Amino acid sequence: MLRIAAVVAQFAILGWMVFHYAQPMHAKTEIVVRTGPVDPRDMFRGDYVILSYPMNTPLGVVGADRSIPGWKNEMAGRTVYAEMEPDPENPGLWRLRKATLQRPASGIYLTGMADYRGRVNYGIEQFYVPEGEGKNIERIDRRSHAVEVTLGVMSDGRASVKDVKIVKLPPGAAEEAERELPWQ
Repeated sequence: MLRIAAVVAQFAILGWMVFHYAQPMHAKTEIVVRTGPVDPRDMFRGDYVILSYPMNTPLGVVGADRSIPGWKNEMAGRTVYAEMEPDPENPGLWRLRKATLQRPASGIYLTGMADYRGRVNYGIEQFYVPEGEGKNIERIDRRSHAVEVTLGVMSDGRASVKDVKIVKLPPGAAEEAERELPWQ
């Protein structure tokens, strides 16, 4: 009887882990953000796109003491909250309002973890695509097209990538996009 209970407990834990990880995929709240891809390949799992967002490298994290030498190392392992807001210049897109160490009381935010380089990872930086499609995303002409990502966001800030698409930019928009993205 004890063995059966142990097996049931193990399956329950595994089930909860899968549910917890997959929950943002079914979130009712969706936001669309602009990103820049790099196309690596995993020998065992196929093509995937590494996505870099402006909120991965926030210019300033509210609550981070930059007067401390090595402040980036002090930030490593800390939870960072990226407060998001609709982008008034790009209807339908969202942008980083501010990054903070305090959980926001309301609004849409992403929960991430800072690393020793001052980058913040939200668990949305990698997306698997059908075989051969990763190169298409990597090779887009950034002067006329952009990569937009639809994120499912939970109320606690957990997020997952729901969709990645290439969109045509209106004339003159490419120069504006290049100024905003940190990898350019």
